[in-house]
Amino acid sequence: MVYFEDNNSNAAEVDGIRFKTLMSKRVLQIPRSEPGAKTTLQFGIQITNNTENSHRFLLFFARPEFFQADKQKLQRFSPNVNGSYNPEVSDFKLLAPLESVSILLLGYFCSLGQ
Repeated sequence: MVYFEDNNSNAAEVDGIRFKTLMSKRVLQIPRSEPGAKTTLQFGIQITNNTENSHRFLLFFARPEFFQADKQKLQRFSPNVNGSYNPEVSDFKLLAPLESVSILLLGYFCSLGQ
């Protein structure tokens, strides 16, 4: 069962596992096409195990989606990640009942021109 919190929330629960979006800013101003202009952002996800059983999560790879102020998805926009890695055993986190884990990334937005 999927459960979404109220419209002002940034969390959803799926089969007793709660996923919450973490962002340092909820609304960002993307810089104009000026050399070197950047907007930095820290973002991530918090996972909470609200079940009675332990569950494993692969904390290796996340691809966020970005939306405009009118809640329309940015179609021609995707994050770039530098590097390529294979998951290690340590990337599989075991969450006991009622335990949480947060994964945070630091990124930036910039304009690449027209």
